[in-house]
Parts: sequence; structure tokens; C-alpha cells
Amino acid sequence: MDYYNIAENILELYVKKVKNISTQDVKEFFTDLAEIIEGDKDRREVYPYGKKGESKYKREYGYDLCWEIVDDDWEFSNPYYRELVLESEWSSDWKDIAEDFGKIIDSKSPLKVGICKYNKGLLEKIQILIKNYDIKIPNKEYYIIFLHNPTSELATGYLLDSYGNIINKCVHDAKP
Repeated sequence: MDYYNIAENILELYVKKVKNISTQDVKEFFTDLAEIIEGDKDRREVYPYGKKGESKYKREYGYDLCWEIVDDDWEFSNPYYRELVLESEWSSDWKDIAEDFGKIIDSKSPLKVGICKYNKGLLEKIQILIKNYDIKIPNKEYYIIFLHNPTSELATGYLLDSYGNIINKCVHDAKP
């Protein structure tokens, strides 16, 4: 998955929405992304479906959004494989952020996406939250996207491993 392009497109959406991005906007973005991204797109389903007014799939989980790979030809395996879980939190209150990020930390999905507004020291708090989680599963990744204050038009994406270590960082500036 091209993490750089995801952060860049989220930033474009953020700027286009005049810094008034909503969870619904993020859900629509990731629903569209699920339909075009390579891999198992023929078997990929999105819950809850992110398009306003449509209810393509009925299943719902405790996340803002998740991608599932459905295996119709299964006999001794799980017919549903959760490929991605997503949470977005627009409050600047650490307890609200920790509650949402705690949900994705608890998931067995290989890719966990968190989107929130930037606050000084927030990355370090999220890293501590991940490091303090009891179960460490190799090859699980967290993609954290911070949308900075409206005047800066910046978004920073961090790819973290299951121990909270930074694997990659990308910064996007919407100003020409």
C-alpha cells in the first residue's frame, strides 16, 4: 500500500473541505480507496459502507470503518479477514483520542489507521499507548495521520511498527 499517497490525498481532502474534514469524509475516502487499491479488491468489503445514503453492506464493527477480505471458498479458515481498521478522532482531548486509538490497537488487523488533528506531544503519547499494549504481533502496522492547524496546511503521516517505533514519516504541504 502506498502510504505516501494516502496521506497526500487525505491532506488534499482536508484542504478542499476548508479544514473542516469529518469522519464521514474520511469514510468516503477509504471506501473509494478500497475499491481501487490492488490486491484482493474483488473480495474486499467495507463496513460500515462509507458512502452517504447507501448501505451496500449490513455488517458493522466498533470502528469508524474497516476493510474485510471475504473468502467464499473456505472450509477450515476464517471466512472474514480484517485487512484494515480505521478510527478518526477530531477532539483534542487525549482521553477521547486514547479511547479511539485503543480500539485499533486491540485489533488483529495488519494495518491500523488513525487520523486526528495534530497536538504537540501526541505522537509520543500514541507510541507509549502502543508500547504498553500487552500483545505484540509482528507485521502489524499503524499508520497515523496528523492534520495540522488550518493555517499551516500540513499533514504528517507516520508508519509505526507493533512496538510503536517509527518505520517511516512523510510530510505533505498543500501550499504551492
